[in-house]
Amino acid sequence: MRMNRLSAFLLAACLIVPATSCGGDGGSPTGTQGQGGDIPGSAARANGVQLSLVSGGGQTGVAGQPLANPVVVRVLDGSSRAVGGATVNFIAGQGSASPTQANTDAEGYAQTTWTLGPAGRQELRVAGTGGTLLLVSAEAVPPARVARVQVIPDSLVLAVGATGDFTAVAFDSAGNALTGRTIAWSSANPAIASVGSTGTVTGAAAGATRVTATVDGVSGSAPVRVDAPPPVRVARVVVGPDSLVLIAGATGDLNAVAYDAEGHVLTGYAVTWTSSDSTVATVGAAGGVTAVSPGSARVTATVEGVSGVATVRVVPPPPVRVARVVVEPDSLVLIAGATGDLNAVAYDAEGHILTGRAVMWSSSDSTVATVGAAGGVTAVSAGSARVTATVEGVGGVATVFVRAPAPAGVARVDVVPDSLVLDVGQTGDFDAVAYDAEGHVLTGRAITWTSSDSTVATVGAGGGVTAVSPGTARVTATVEGVGGVAAVFVRAPAPAGVARVDVVPDSLVLDVGQTGDFDAVAYDAAGNVLTGRTVTWSTADSGVVAVGAGGSVTGVAPGTARVRATVEGVTGAAAVRVREPAPSAVARVYLRPDSLILEVGLTGSFTAVAYDAEGNVLTGRRVAWSSADSTIARVAAGGTITAVAVGRVRITATVEGVSYSAPVRVVPLGPVRVARVAVVPDSAVIDVGGTVRFTAVAYDSAGNVLTGRPVHWFSYNTAIATVDGTGLVTGTGEGQIRIQADVDSTKSGSGIVRVRGIPAATVARVRVVPDSADLARYASMTFSAVAYDAAGNVLTGRTVRWSSSDTTRLKVVSGGTVTAVGTGTVHVIANVEGITGQGTVRIPAQAPPTINEVVVWTSWGYAPLTNTGEVDVAKGDAQMFIQVGASRRISSLSLRVRGPDGTLIDCPRGQDYNSVTHAEWRCDVSIPAGSAPGVWLIDRVTIDDSTTYTNADLVAQKTNGRGFDIFNTARPDNAVPQVRSVFVQPEGATGWQNGRYYVNLGLLDHVTGVHAASMTLRGPAGQTETCTAVYSPWVDAVLRADWLCAFDTLPRGSGTWRLESVTVTDGTGLTATYTAAQLDRQRGLVHVWRQDYEYQLEFQV
Repeated sequence: MRMNRLSAFLLAACLIVPATSCGGDGGSPTGTQGQGGDIPGSAARANGVQLSLVSGGGQTGVAGQPLANPVVVRVLDGSSRAVGGATVNFIAGQGSASPTQANTDAEGYAQTTWTLGPAGRQELRVAGTGGTLLLVSAEAVPPARVARVQVIPDSLVLAVGATGDFTAVAFDSAGNALTGRTIAWSSANPAIASVGSTGTVTGAAAGATRVTATVDGVSGSAPVRVDAPPPVRVARVVVGPDSLVLIAGATGDLNAVAYDAEGHVLTGYAVTWTSSDSTVATVGAAGGVTAVSPGSARVTATVEGVSGVATVRVVPPPPVRVARVVVEPDSLVLIAGATGDLNAVAYDAEGHILTGRAVMWSSSDSTVATVGAAGGVTAVSAGSARVTATVEGVGGVATVFVRAPAPAGVARVDVVPDSLVLDVGQTGDFDAVAYDAEGHVLTGRAITWTSSDSTVATVGAGGGVTAVSPGTARVTATVEGVGGVAAVFVRAPAPAGVARVDVVPDSLVLDVGQTGDFDAVAYDAAGNVLTGRTVTWSTADSGVVAVGAGGSVTGVAPGTARVRATVEGVTGAAAVRVREPAPSAVARVYLRPDSLILEVGLTGSFTAVAYDAEGNVLTGRRVAWSSADSTIARVAAGGTITAVAVGRVRITATVEGVSYSAPVRVVPLGPVRVARVAVVPDSAVIDVGGTVRFTAVAYDSAGNVLTGRPVHWFSYNTAIATVDGTGLVTGTGEGQIRIQADVDSTKSGSGIVRVRGIPAATVARVRVVPDSADLARYASMTFSAVAYDAAGNVLTGRTVRWSSSDTTRLKVVSGGTVTAVGTGTVHVIANVEGITGQGTVRIPAQAPPTINEVVVWTSWGYAPLTNTGEVDVAKGDAQMFIQVGASRRISSLSLRVRGPDGTLIDCPRGQDYNSVTHAEWRCDVSIPAGSAPGVWLIDRVTIDDSTTYTNADLVAQKTNGRGFDIFNTARPDNAVPQVRSVFVQPEGATGWQNGRYYVNLGLLDHVTGVHAASMTLRGPAGQTETCTAVYSPWVDAVLRADWLCAFDTLPRGSGTWRLESVTVTDGTGLTATYTAAQLDRQRGLVHVWRQDYEYQLEFQV
């Protein structure tokens, strides 16, 4: 078996850390607990870290199935404090663990679900921080073999076109029902009756056939008769199973089958479900049973007056150990002598609230605060103390801060003076004096200053007032909620005249073509800056500099000019000096020729050519010449070389720090030397692609032609023209260059070539490919365009602009890609340099698909809340959490997302997030690092493994925005908040905290979020109390789901209060009020966002 990277890492960890950290089955540090690693409480220590098994060890389950309980571990440091954020790895020796890696929560807990492998003893290795390792064991028993399959009911009678349902139950040899097996359904004659994958039978034609259910190779069947009989009366009703045993809080399902007098199963009849004792068990409209409290109840199914009964027995859940205790609130601030209340809430290892447990209270410092047996706190003296609540040995802590009594209250505030008269821009000061109820002046109090109209006058924190504009304002000084007022009258000053204008800066130095900016500042006679005045700009010499209306100047030609700014007849000026642009820097230097051979006593010459970074020849630059050995050859300032003695030497030319060298070989005196080289012709004009031949003629010093000498040809710029070894010049680009011929590598001559450009061919015709296409609505395709000249030649490298003749039916997405958004015939148009071509797109009218469910989703994580199902994962590695709501109860959900590059990622199985409606589901999709960034969208949604909606279906039905009105308020869907879940329960154990009665509201709006809420209770005497809820950011800042109502005046001990109504406002401002009767359909324990909400209509105050 190949070892994966995680297994290899853990094995390496065991080899590196001390042997005690990996020894024994349980990973105990001493080996004495080596056989206890699979029981709760066993632990491993290493490097100061303790990894302990909390629960989930020693279980027995069915091979290939997940265990009933998760494996939970906890990580503590050397001081037994919880370690949050620690990485824990779960490695299943057989089967699989999900997740395989988890980070501990703030309490140090992490867990995984273990799916068992083949039958036999199983092992799960848990590796924690610091090299700790635990071994958890479980026993996998083989699944029982199917001995018999029973189809329920044992027969069906259907009308043509009607449907009915079969259920198949597999039994082992002992008669025990087997669950979790795959059922294959088939019909002996689908032409009479067909059967679906879930056992749903549809009558197709009159006749009789049999439907067979096969489980693990064992089959059972039932007859189906299809006819069109008259309605028959119900003779008896059978409820299956006839009994249920549930743990309090669990759910189960009952089915009712109606039979006629002849024993035939009747379908299509409404079933009414009732419970004999709803305090023990409740039953929903579809037969779903919820266990409420221990006891027995009879559930009755009634079909047209005929009833069948099943018994439901509810047993209490096994006691759960306390895992943590939370004290609420976690801090109290009291004045000495005052009292407050603390509540303790105990949780099990999975975060469920435990009730009915005894709480022991204690104070760390009874001189500061004392605590009673019920959590009542009494402040004794100033200071702080820690109050601990202990439940079955587990403690939780809250901090109590005690302050000294508050100082005397403010009774009156006087503002001095009581009024000010100011000019605009002028300032003044107010003072505030606070008095107590007996008229004593109070000092050291904070004063808040406000202005009734800050457009007239503003006031600072110290009472300083600044006049802004003419008018009257009231300035208020507030001290601890008590205010005093004074008036401010602001007069408009006369506008000041311009006395001086300064131009800033007073001078600019620009290169030709460069721009700069001047600002003009106007002052009055007192030197104050004047704003809002019009400035007129001018220049004394527009041939040197140009000036714009905003003071922007541009250098035109070298020279000096003055720029003037005039404000209301007063002028200021500044000087501008324009320079020639700085010369280009030397990038490289070449020598021509690239080498010389001289006879002793003779001379030759090099020419140095300098180029800038763009390859342009630079002229007028000073060249410094040097010889590596002047005893062989000397070089003069102009590049003239004099051969001194036989040998080899390099001559270097340096231009502005950039150098290049060429070799010189000095040989003994030989034959006649070349004195001059002439190139014939000395100039030529050709077109791009054209050719001309140059000839080089060498002469000696007497003017005689020399023959048989080697010639080397060179082009100064091959981008304009190239030359071969025979002197044939070919034009390659528009421009003018010199062609040089070197003879005997001693003398050179050159000629000039001017290359003319060939004008680009004109576009004569544009063709769109394909010229026509059929495109389904909401589908996309890509067109291309081909441009031709008048001779029919294809032209390349031309820019194409695309457009649609009707953007309401066909949109151009990018390039030639188009998307059909309407129906009919539309043209897609390609424009190349003013010449157009077009293609025809035919979009047939199609009826949108029928969608039986209204689907609403919300996505969050890295992505913002959207109404279109699109999420932005430009950060790469991201986790998408997508919630889908349906307008009916559904049994399964899967979906697929599509990336901008077409990548598809599936969520094969969603999670049911509402155990009452079964209509809210969540799918988690992980987009790995390296995926295409950009916009990902919902590609398809599949409901009940049978109905699939594509993205185009959802867009066509416009179901991706607002949802549906589940409370049946008879208002249009777009006129009510889309609150699909409302849960109400008291806060804490009693609802009472600090003299207030608190009620939790769980409000879920999956479109825009809940933005305001309130609730009303009605008392035993008919009186009502209303509170405005406060958002509690406990779960999600987008959905804004958790709200808290605090009733201040609810009389404690006044009896039973009933929920009257809940009012909700969504993010668009839509408001709706839901009555208790409308909300009653939400009864039951609902698990939403990792919390349990127990819906209640009555509150015992």
